[in-house]
Amino acid sequence: MAVWRTPYVNAASSPSAEDVGWARQVIDELDEDGHGVHDGSDLPTLAKAKKITELARAFHVGVSR
Repeated sequence: MAVWRTPYVNAASSPSAEDVGWARQVIDELDEDGHGVHDGSDLPTLAKAKKITELARAFHVGVSR
């Protein structure tokens, strides 16, 4: 891959601001460690939120935690 393409790949690979906001809300409700999980269906949602947060940190997209 040519170096000049890196910003385009990063933009396409990074989560959107809306995704990051959703992930924050889910983690706030369910807790990072899952203490707020109500049933098994919350677990995949929490896992997705954590993955989005991890990607946001890697791409420096609006994550302060």
